[in-house]
Amino acid sequence: MSSGDRIAALVVMAVAVIFGVQLRGLESADALFPKWVLALAVVMSVCLLIMTLTGRSPQKPLKLPNMRTLGMAVGLMISWLILIPIAGFYVASVLVSTVFAVLVDSRVRQPQALATSFAVIAIEIGVFYAVFANLLDVPLPPGLLF
Repeated sequence: MSSGDRIAALVVMAVAVIFGVQLRGLESADALFPKWVLALAVVMSVCLLIMTLTGRSPQKPLKLPNMRTLGMAVGLMISWLILIPIAGFYVASVLVSTVFAVLVDSRVRQPQALATSFAVIAIEIGVFYAVFANLLDVPLPPGLLF
């Protein structure tokens, strides 16, 4: 492994310590999840640091994703953020997720597969919306439908 892995491990540990210090003002219940995430980040960074120091390395180096696909994903996320205040969480999420499925998987471009994909996405996001809005009492941005 390279020295870049050591630097990444040290940077993640430093960021975790900085955020950990900032969590001191929160009540214990409010800080529970962030503390677990930071602890996991520190453990993974320590493991990466140990692997770099002992010379162990994975079999395959990390391969960068296709930049075209990455650019499309970033563009869709930005369009999703723009659409949420206009159309609401549910409608914006279903539209952007369907467009992403069409762009990533060529099989979804067929009408029957598109309808199936749209239905699955709509149900999945509907369940997510229902859980957050009703069970967890977390309001999501309203829009055209609800």
